[in-house]
Amino acid sequence: MAGLTNQKAFLSVLSDKDNRYLVRQLCWVLTIEGMDTYILQPRDPAEFDLLVKVIRPAPSPMDIDIVIGVRGPIAPSQMCNGLMVPVVAFDQIYSFDRHSLLEALKEKRTEAMSEEEFTGTAKELLDRIMQLSDNAGATDEHRALNYLAVRYDAIYVKATEMHQRNFAFYEE
Repeated sequence: MAGLTNQKAFLSVLSDKDNRYLVRQLCWVLTIEGMDTYILQPRDPAEFDLLVKVIRPAPSPMDIDIVIGVRGPIAPSQMCNGLMVPVVAFDQIYSFDRHSLLEALKEKRTEAMSEEEFTGTAKELLDRIMQLSDNAGATDEHRALNYLAVRYDAIYVKATEMHQRNFAFYEE
């Protein structure tokens, strides 16, 4: 593993088919804003590959990971070295970076919107959603908002239209 960063070496070891048993032995923790938030467990053991696929050779604070699953109880003390966070039995994980999402959204702007205008609004809206305090997807409201942020491009179009009409974002 000479010449590899820790992250690249980690990815290399876990990607090797001879080391697949290690993937099942690790404790997979989703962190949000630097805090351990959920322990991830695939509902189907065949989905351990999804966990390896989300390992980035060079992680960035702009990385976005979406976990779809069912939140269960707090982990028992013998699990994950006593980490006391809920366990999420996941079905799917989507991983991408902020730049890729914003690039994909550009296709959705209307002719009445300049690229600069649309991109500026999309960045601001995405940042506001991502910075909501305590948004770990634990409530129906947060799950709906998170879904809209990454799967429903119409909110970015609507926000840009409202900016064009001299409206602004308002927080309570």
